[in-house]
Amino acid sequence: MARHKLRAHHWKDGVLNIIDHYFENLEHAIAFSNSSDAHSIKVYDENNEIVHSVQKTATPESYA
Repeated sequence: MARHKLRAHHWKDGVLNIIDHYFENLEHAIAFSNSSDAHSIKVYDENNEIVHSVQKTATPESYA
């Protein structure tokens, strides 16, 4: 079964943290992305192509 990589970007106190999560199917990756508090999320398929992207609005405190 194909693996999907979810890459989440979190800004906190001016520092960018990037966390990768791996899922066996796209549905689980998208469900996780909808519940995540990350500022930017991208889901990649087994060919490393973006299949889902979420950009959330960050508060000014996130970048300070």
